Amino acid sequence: MKIKETERLTGIPAANIRYYEKEGLLKPGRNKENNYREYSEEDVLRLQQIKVLRLLGITLDEIKELYMQEETLETVIEHRLLQIEEEETRLKEVRRTCENILQSRMDLESLDQSILDGDGTFWKERLQKVLAEDMSKTLLDQRQFHFHIGGMLIWGYLLHLGVTLLTRNVFDVSRKKLWIKIFARDFAGSNEMIDAGPDGAEMFFLFTVAFCLMIGCGIAVWWSAKMAVQTVVFHLSALLGAPILMMVTSFFAGEEMQQSICSFLPVFWGLIIGYVLVLLVIQRVWRDFFRKTRYPAAAAIIGSVLIALIGWFMTGQLIMPAVLAIIYTMYISIFWSVADIDAKGDYTRYSAVLAAERIMNPVALTLSYWGKSKTPLWVNWDR
Repeated sequence: MKIKETERLTGIPAANIRYYEKEGLLKPGRNKENNYREYSEEDVLRLQQIKVLRLLGITLDEIKELYMQEETLETVIEHRLLQIEEEETRLKEVRRTCENILQSRMDLESLDQSILDGDGTFWKERLQKVLAEDMSKTLLDQRQFHFHIGGMLIWGYLLHLGVTLLTRNVFDVSRKKLWIKIFARDFAGSNEMIDAGPDGAEMFFLFTVAFCLMIGCGIAVWWSAKMAVQTVVFHLSALLGAPILMMVTSFFAGEEMQQSICSFLPVFWGLIIGYVLVLLVIQRVWRDFFRKTRYPAAAAIIGSVLIALIGWFMTGQLIMPAVLAIIYTMYISIFWSVADIDAKGDYTRYSAVLAAERIMNPVALTLSYWGKSKTPLWVNWDR
């Protein structure tokens, strides 16, 4: 059955059903003709079970453990009862404060935090929890949603720019400034000029470490639904992106090409930031710009041509700037559009952060859409 029918039978919104699928609680089949999800009676039964468990306050992590047979229902319910006892103790504190407000006939103007007497640790923990929930569940309109994505992407590519300016000498073999070898030369007291270009072993080691970190960040995005985790991973991904690109070019490009790339990259990140700003302006004027993937894709083609021409003017080369431009502009445009399509009008700050993180981390994006590319991208090309 289709998701609409499943939604009707279970009383669970489609957005939640997709989220449970993303979390691994459901594995619906796919229609071979159109790649749409097909939900079975077993899927409906599981969703009804999930609904009951969530109404009882059982966490998604505990529900996963139940279905993976790592925990029994009895153990989970006993743990929930202990939590309820703790919650009741805390609610008594809240109730007592509410009763004090009523008994003292306090009005809004005289209400301040002095009323929160008792356990200060309890109120501090409760405040942190409430503030975190408010921020992660804040509803946005469409423009605010895209403003959040664009703002994060601009910040991420600014980090790319900063890291590039700090590290490009390491990867530019023509400059002879690889600090590790210079330090070794000075330490040895040798006056001989040592070739400062990174050798294959060093570059492979650096690339392996950076790429493993990027994979770890991607898994963290896929595995965790916490806003704090998404924000930290976004910044780590932004810091790793530029060095990984420069290391990849070091493997395959000659000395002259490396020099051109290292010279062009700071300008390139500046142009990409400008491109993101242009997309934001277009979306502000044309609200449904990201609703059809072909429109952002067309913008990517135009943007890549302009960036390639600027790169040609600066470096005297056309292929290298053109390849970088088409990859980044098309990647940003298409998956920014996918974020709008996936939101289905339910725009939140959390979904905006998640979308920006997926764009910044290709590993996270791959894990999110593995086996689903036809649904978010090609099926929605004309929608």
